[in-house]
Amino acid sequence: MSDGAEYRRQKIGSFVLLVVFMVFLLNSYQESATYISSHEEDVEVKWLSGPKASGNDDEWYSPTTELPKLVSNLAEAKTRVVAMLEKDYGEYAATVFNKTSVYSVMKTETFDKIKRRMQLKVIEAQLRYMGKMSNEENDKTVDEMNANVTFRWFTAGHSTAAGHGNIFEQNSYVKLGEIAKLAFESVGIDFIAESRAMGGYSSGPEIALCMEAIFGRDIDAISWDYGMTDGRDPRNYWLWSSRAGLVPTMPIVFLNDNRRGEVNAEIQKMGMAAVHIQELDRLKKMFPNSDLTDNVDDLPPAVRWYICAGHAENDEPCNKYKWNTGECGADGKFQTSWHNGWKDHLFIGRVIGLFLVESLIEAVSDLAGNENAGSSPAPAVSIEYYNHLLSLETDDRKLFLDSTPSVVDQYQSLGGGIFHDFFRGDLYCHTALLPSTARFHGLTDGSAKKAVHHFGGYHTDFDTGVSSELLAEYTGLLLTYKQPDRRNCDVGKPREIDYKDWFSVQGTDEWVSTTVPNDAEINAYEWHENPERNGKVVLCTLVCDWGKCSSDYVFIEEINESDSPNLHIRINDQDVHNATKIDGFCYALSGKDGSQHFGPGVENSQGQYKIEFKVDKPNTKLYLSSIIIL
Repeated sequence: MSDGAEYRRQKIGSFVLLVVFMVFLLNSYQESATYISSHEEDVEVKWLSGPKASGNDDEWYSPTTELPKLVSNLAEAKTRVVAMLEKDYGEYAATVFNKTSVYSVMKTETFDKIKRRMQLKVIEAQLRYMGKMSNEENDKTVDEMNANVTFRWFTAGHSTAAGHGNIFEQNSYVKLGEIAKLAFESVGIDFIAESRAMGGYSSGPEIALCMEAIFGRDIDAISWDYGMTDGRDPRNYWLWSSRAGLVPTMPIVFLNDNRRGEVNAEIQKMGMAAVHIQELDRLKKMFPNSDLTDNVDDLPPAVRWYICAGHAENDEPCNKYKWNTGECGADGKFQTSWHNGWKDHLFIGRVIGLFLVESLIEAVSDLAGNENAGSSPAPAVSIEYYNHLLSLETDDRKLFLDSTPSVVDQYQSLGGGIFHDFFRGDLYCHTALLPSTARFHGLTDGSAKKAVHHFGGYHTDFDTGVSSELLAEYTGLLLTYKQPDRRNCDVGKPREIDYKDWFSVQGTDEWVSTTVPNDAEINAYEWHENPERNGKVVLCTLVCDWGKCSSDYVFIEEINESDSPNLHIRINDQDVHNATKIDGFCYALSGKDGSQHFGPGVENSQGQYKIEFKVDKPNTKLYLSSIIIL
């Protein structure tokens, strides 16, 4: 064969091999593309779709098992946090908002548990986003595995905690979230801060017993700020913190009150993580008195007219600058001396937010230090170490469940084991109150439709019920709201997000009924251990502002009237004969023989109860806020 023919044969052979190789590459690419498309969140990056107060919509998070990278991410985030603080507080940021100062007002004996919760979240974020963790390994549903890893903060309290007098986005929990999210998102965690504070409400018994309905079952940290409404009595905080401990995630409790420290000490011994926020006024005194400052206009915006005569906001002339509702205008209803202004909310939010940032930095630094020292039982970012930390949380939960609160005759006097039911028992709460997870997740109305969530915990597109102005056109047990309470600014921003909604039973109705829990509530709380209950029923009616109830208000205790009672109630066709006051506006019901037990529920149901109501007197109504089944 000539050299030319041999050359042509080799060229043809090479071309055929090249074509075969290109076909192989194309097929491999298509297979890989299909895999990456179906596992995109697991393989490369995870989009943080949570609150975006910083507006960085183009940033992506790349998971890593390298702890130095996580430490570096947090260092960069801390720089941004400091810049945010300096923008508001100028030269005073370094003095007031440093680690030593902030830690000095956050009293805790369980800092290791706080850091452990954060370490679990950091590890989970890296492993889940890299496709190295299945739902079987961390007891989550497939939908939960496809969502972001979150750290959820909830603010609980009365009108001050709810931010009354301000627009809701000036609230301390929003300001907390603005800086905490910078650090948490830098390590792949979606930080979500929401408020469930409600004006005029104490922490118990209704809010405590309705813990899951109001706050949900996924809580990492929750604050208590009911000092004004609870007064000096610690019993409600005992009940509230106990119900918080029963939430599946057993959240870290932040007590924002100068009292009740002894309760915090006890619940920490029972396995809970808790922080006592106190002496914030000591930090405030680090700011100058604006009334004694010559060039007050030169002070940073959050310092200017904040402290006068040694006090925050209320003394002359600081009180003239207490509110900044801008385009929303003045608020004559809630802009009072006992409500915090925007600078106080900013200060409280930044202090707590910085504590969370510093705690997260320490948590990740500890992971890195343990790994370098070889003291971890496995590489820090691994399933093995995650399960080790999870086992410690499980031990704490068992310790809590086996413990007994050192309280109180308030509930024991009701008899029938109700003390245990309240403090450690399994229950359902069917509530009309807002804000609440039950309303936002479509549990109250039975639709199971989730509302649209906006930054700061503001929700839209959920069932609001019937306006009280239109009640005469309807019959039945009606979810009801008062239109004048829904106060929005002209620009569409809500002034408040807490409303005292209720279930109406009108005097013009015949017997009206409801089934509790409904199917949506059963499905949402399917983990409940006790589907067949003893059938104890607690009813709570709407808390009246300043204790002054409207003339048409029907009280639960009217059922006790022996001569022609105005209120009638039946539970599974059994007549209710007595209502015993627990506290506030909540009552435990009992039958003809005095028993509080109404059986395991309607026959062939999943522990459901048919509850019927009838009000005799025209122009009166029952304002039910919550129905609780124990």
